[in-house]
Amino acid sequence: MRAREGRRPLPPELARLRRRMALASSALMALVLAVSLAGAWLWSTRGYASEAEAALQQAAGESPLAGDGAAAVAVAGPYPVVRLSLAGGSASDETGALSGADAAALAAALPEGAASGSVTALGREWRFVRLDTGSDAGGSGAESFSAGDGAGGTVLLVDMTQASSALRSLGLALAAAWLAGSALAAAACRALAARALVPAAEAWERQERFVADASHELKTPLASMSATLDALTASPGRTVGEQARWTGYLRQDLDEMDGLVRGLVEAARGPVVSADAGACDASKVASALVGRLSARATSRGITLSLSVATGTAVACGADDLSAILGELLANAIKYADEGGSVRIAAERRGGRVAVSVSNTGSGIAPADVPRVFDRLWRGDAARTRGPGAEGYGLGLSIARRRAEALGGSISCESDPGHLTTFTLELPAG
Repeated sequence: MRAREGRRPLPPELARLRRRMALASSALMALVLAVSLAGAWLWSTRGYASEAEAALQQAAGESPLAGDGAAAVAVAGPYPVVRLSLAGGSASDETGALSGADAAALAAALPEGAASGSVTALGREWRFVRLDTGSDAGGSGAESFSAGDGAGGTVLLVDMTQASSALRSLGLALAAAWLAGSALAAAACRALAARALVPAAEAWERQERFVADASHELKTPLASMSATLDALTASPGRTVGEQARWTGYLRQDLDEMDGLVRGLVEAARGPVVSADAGACDASKVASALVGRLSARATSRGITLSLSVATGTAVACGADDLSAILGELLANAIKYADEGGSVRIAAERRGGRVAVSVSNTGSGIAPADVPRVFDRLWRGDAARTRGPGAEGYGLGLSIARRRAEALGGSISCESDPGHLTTFTLELPAG
């Protein structure tokens, strides 16, 4: 839709729908983003944990990659590993990375009876695993292992401080990314919701205009009928024959209203096209229409010309083509200038046939061209009743819908003051 500047706000129903659409889509986008970022964080956590386990396993194999002597321990990237030897209530670091006091403090922080796990000590975060256990009277194995009870054993610990810090930083970065992404998604969803409702807003506006115009058009015959009935009832003693003039007016009003209602019904539900489209000769249909409407054109001094090659086949029934072209031709005669001309021509465009109906005259203002196919719309000059302004603005709307039902289209071009052309395109037969 063209920019809505200058237009009234959305109806409350559509405004509520827009808010709901924006809220639902924003929540969905935020959820998807949260799941994606959480997955990235969990993947990173798993990666750090796997690397730490690899460092412990490497250290457990006593690969001589760092330190010296038989107690050498591997140091894998950012995961320094220490080996605590616990015996007789004392602890020492076989790698030499920790002083005796630090080794004792680290050993004291180990949870009693745990074969593996995590612990915080010396201002760092550690993951540990016990390689062997000592025993004392009253217990054996891992359950009796303690730094302070005289038990012996070896504990491998990997320093997770750097990895944990990196995970926390990553978590904060991902949280900030989620907040920023959610805010951007909310703004985008609001804009997209407004754009998605553009067709609905246009349809709503057209429907309101259609109802208003239909009500306005129905008022004219209804008011006339009411006045005629008042005239009839004013002389109750007179016979029907004596009041034939008034009953004649009433019949005209009824016929006018019947035509309007029929047009409204057809415009609302869509035109009915032939079930068996078949094919027809556009030249024959156009020639018959020119003959039928020539008297109307001659009465206004309008010249009709036909330029459609014989045998121009169109993939639709003759009745359907006659109904569409008849409306275009009648409309061209109606709005052509006195003494002007109307021309029907056809040409092949690939697999389609384009039939154009042109007339000279005042034409259509550029701003009004997009609205000529709206139901009940007529140009300002045609709003008042009078010669050349018959009709209710339904014919072109019905003709276009009939053409679309046949797989075709109708377009309009106008050069105000010179020439106006309606072009019907249908599949070639």
